[in-house]
Amino acid sequence: MQRLDVLNTEFVGAGVARALFLLAPVVPIFFGVVAVALSAHSRAAILRWWGVVLAVGGGAAVAIALALPGAFERRWPIGSAPQLSPRVVDAGHDVATAVVVAFAGVFGFIALIVTLVGIVSVIYAARLAVSPTAAPPIPAPRGPETR
Repeated sequence: MQRLDVLNTEFVGAGVARALFLLAPVVPIFFGVVAVALSAHSRAAILRWWGVVLAVGGGAAVAIALALPGAFERRWPIGSAPQLSPRVVDAGHDVATAVVVAFAGVFGFIALIVTLVGIVSVIYAARLAVSPTAAPPIPAPRGPETR
């Protein structure tokens, strides 16, 4: 059996599914890079395209990070474990809330950085597009028949 050590899985049965799930984030990144490479005509267009995507995606992630603790608090079942003492349920609630708040904080901070990178990219692309010393457009690839 062939083994992929990075994924720590074998390519038989459930190992194939696990490998595909672990490699799944690469697929949209690949298609995004290919789309930009084939459609962008200048550096400003590339910065604007990626900047908007990062700003919108990061903004959505910031909104999720802000809503996550409140949503967790509303979904916590109160009094659903009658066989446990109320002190144990409260302690479990406190620990789970602390974990969710810590995760939302780190997630929100990273999302904020991504959003800021996107906004700065869009602003820089706008300045680059109106600059008198703007770089010329990237030439389109020529086919073998035009050389």
